[in-house]
Amino acid sequence: MKFLRILIGCICLSASVNLAAQTVLDKVSVIVDKGVILESEIRELVKTVKDNATKNNQALPSDRALRTQAIERLILDNLQMQV
Repeated sequence: MKFLRILIGCICLSASVNLAAQTVLDKVSVIVDKGVILESEIRELVKTVKDNATKNNQALPSDRALRTQAIERLILDNLQMQV
């Protein structure tokens, strides 16, 4: 009986470890010399630009172009911070 409890406990622990290991929190999108740019940083900048454009009734480029511009901006900012 004691062995069965230990076995069930081990199975439960191993199942929860496997589930936790599969969760992606964030990912590195760009490596800039000695720094990195995370996917969340890109999404945040794109969202901020879209929100500001909506408030000011400004036209926006396509989502792909906007993402590219956001990445370029973050790369430049990152390089300036490294100098």
